[in-house]
Amino acid sequence: MEEDQARFIELMEKSTSYTDDEIQEMRGLVKSEGRVHVQSMAIMRTNIEVIDSIRRFDKASGKLGNIILALTLVAVVGTLVQATFAVLSYYWPLHP
Repeated sequence: MEEDQARFIELMEKSTSYTDDEIQEMRGLVKSEGRVHVQSMAIMRTNIEVIDSIRRFDKASGKLGNIILALTLVAVVGTLVQATFAVLSYYWPLHP
């Protein structure tokens, strides 16, 4: 039990994001840990990770939004060019 608690606290104090293996290990350790202060620490760390995930998602969605905007502008310009040539090709032979 002491070893599990020490490992859990070591994972809680880690300054980088968790790996998939560490998350699985923590799930097992949380089940064996019943102390309130350790569970409070786990909840706080989880909240920090959620905030970090939301921040990273926000940055990624902002980049995606910019890419979609650029592609939309390219499509609009392409459509305008095609429409211009369609109108010119219709009137050009009739009025030389």
